[in-house]
Amino acid sequence: VCRWLGRSGKLKAVIFQNEEKKSEWKQKAIGFEDTKLVSLFGAIDLNKYYEVCTQPRDKKEYMVILKHCKPDGRKYVTEESKNGGDKKHIWQKHFFKETDIKFYTRLMKDAKNIIFEFMEAHKEVVNHFEHKWWCNGCGKEMKVGESMATCCEGAHPIKRMIFHKWNAMDVGDFLARGHVYLYRTSNHWRDNYPRVVAEALAAGLPVLSEPRDGTKDRIVHGDTGFYCCHYDEYIMNIKTLMRKESLRQAIGRNAKDWA
Repeated sequence: VCRWLGRSGKLKAVIFQNEEKKSEWKQKAIGFEDTKLVSLFGAIDLNKYYEVCTQPRDKKEYMVILKHCKPDGRKYVTEESKNGGDKKHIWQKHFFKETDIKFYTRLMKDAKNIIFEFMEAHKEVVNHFEHKWWCNGCGKEMKVGESMATCCEGAHPIKRMIFHKWNAMDVGDFLARGHVYLYRTSNHWRDNYPRVVAEALAAGLPVLSEPRDGTKDRIVHGDTGFYCCHYDEYIMNIKTLMRKESLRQAIGRNAKDWA
């Protein structure tokens, strides 16, 4: 049927929501040599997010990193979703994807001045982190019953993993709380065009994410955010944006213009 349709001359074009889907079509399609292939991103109204003003950050302040999406196990890396899935790129086949619990724990250990905020998150992540506290002096996780006197003099406990319900505030207000947006999913989830990433860019947040599917088309590496294939690239780019506030703000402005 597809071959007949291609040769009939009645099919003028095929629309794809990202370049990766179009590339996959080209590899498999037969008989569509004269058919126009068009990448057309999803129509999303971003006007309200252009009005969002993200806050400048002093180097001594915590850098707030955001994520907002449905608490779908495929949109987070859980014990159930960490293995398998679609691995279309060579780097996906060579880098093991650790669970979000291990991933965020490592990030907070390696960069003590970061806080993560979520508007909804998978229950596995919420249940593990929601009752934990960290020392605002050295950044280490506090043990149950541990006194601040045994950690850092003059310090106090803080939350570094903060969870909001989907209706706790307007999405624009949530995005205004952050400095950076980190979008990481399991290989079971393939975005055509992630709306949440478009909203973050329009709000002026540099985006850190993997170079695959729709997200690959939304990030201009080094100009609107950074591609991150594995943990070391995430932590390197986070520390770079922490150290260079002028770069973070410049990328944020460019992200808003480009979105």
